[in-house]
Amino acid sequence: MSSSRFTALLCFFASLLAVAPAAEPTGFITGRVQNTDTGQYVNNARVSVRGTNLVALTDETGTFRLSSLPAGEVILEIFFTGLDPLRAPLTVAAGQTLERDFELSSAS
Repeated sequence: MSSSRFTALLCFFASLLAVAPAAEPTGFITGRVQNTDTGQYVNNARVSVRGTNLVALTDETGTFRLSSLPAGEVILEIFFTGLDPLRAPLTVAAGQTLERDFELSSAS
């Protein structure tokens, strides 16, 4: 391969790297969901990020973890049948884990 051909190919591949999209900065949210009426942690509560398909279910200790959240403002929606749903605006920092616990109650 001639030197000029090699240089042309090298420039071509370098230009591909230069226009590759940068990875979007992401963060994490972890926490627990508790039923304030009973004092028990809620198993299988749905914790989702509004406007995305990111969803986590709490485990038997009420713990959830959401990963790969876009950095910036998000609204978490916490739902469990029989309890009032909750919406919580949060700010996710890139590369950081935000720890936040939530309490659900019944209005009736």
